[in-house]
Amino acid sequence: MIVVDTSAVVAIAFGEPERQTFLRVLHQANRALISTVSVVEARMVVHGRRGQRAVVLLDDVLRLPMFEIVAPGPAEMDAAYAAFVAFGKGSSMAKAPYKATTSCRWSRGRCSRPSSNAPALAKSPSSTSNTARLQRANG
Repeated sequence: MIVVDTSAVVAIAFGEPERQTFLRVLHQANRALISTVSVVEARMVVHGRRGQRAVVLLDDVLRLPMFEIVAPGPAEMDAAYAAFVAFGKGSSMAKAPYKATTSCRWSRGRCSRPSSNAPALAKSPSSTSNTARLQRANG
């Protein structure tokens, strides 16, 4: 099992350099969890760049048997609010604190989620090269 971030889904949808790595990791995982918040965000990004037809294709990908769309729970809700309080409205992180904590929070180049021990598939925001990142929550 793996937790999939919006950045990974968007990279797959747009054929970004990480696409093949992400597809390989997803295939090996057999089960991929993605937050409802990440799905909405991915749809918005894809729609903004390529329109509704591309969203239909994205939805087809997310209907593959390996994907399980899950709702964020109370731990993610609390972590999102804590991120908002810590970073405030003036910070660059304040743009999407809820999304950042419902799928994957980056700290010192590592991904951690408040309620999951599953590895995360995401692009690291701190990476200067857009290399794929597969991180373990507690390791």
